[in-house]
Amino acid sequence: MMAEGSPERHTTGPWEVDDADEWGYIKILHLSGTGDERAEGHVAITDHEPDAHLIAAAPELLLALKWALAAMDRRDGVLLHTGDIADGERAKAAIAKAEGRE
Repeated sequence: MMAEGSPERHTTGPWEVDDADEWGYIKILHLSGTGDERAEGHVAITDHEPDAHLIAAAPELLLALKWALAAMDRRDGVLLHTGDIADGERAKAAIAKAEGRE
């Protein structure tokens, strides 16, 4: 968890799921660069494949949620607000949790 007012942010995407190792642990990798400059670092490790895929999708999910909330706030017709999310509070809470502001 980040300290209050910390400038730290999550590792940028994309994140990818690696193959399980001999003990069944799966790494979620952050890949950067191309060709000979390609580097990887691990973001997380789990032994449950569905969790690995969810974790790897986190940067894209956060971006998509921010886009959806912005579209809803603009009321530009991109999203139809059906009242399922009261003024986007659940979306705002999820974004705050993802950014360590909860």
